[in-house]
Amino acid sequence: MTSGPAQGEQGRVAADTVALTGPDAPDASRRFVRVTGRRGALVEFEFGVGDPALHVDLVLPEQLFPEFCRANAAVVLEDRRAPDAHDWSMRRAALGAVPDEER
Repeated sequence: MTSGPAQGEQGRVAADTVALTGPDAPDASRRFVRVTGRRGALVEFEFGVGDPALHVDLVLPEQLFPEFCRANAAVVLEDRRAPDAHDWSMRRAALGAVPDEER
């Protein structure tokens, strides 16, 4: 068993693996934020480095959020619509999950 990047046939890196070195590597100097929700005085958001798809979910008080964006020179990306109950059910069904009411 090897430890390292997921590899497919003939030693190629799997398509869903992000290259961390070389010409296709994300630019670590670029930062991104995408607001995903608000809870009272808190802002929920995704913070990405190099590529918006490589992100962590964070929560900050609303008054600190603009300073966080400035300090990181972050590009603010368009809000995504939060999934509603129907979206969640459709995702679960696509993965073969049985709805709770059918158990």
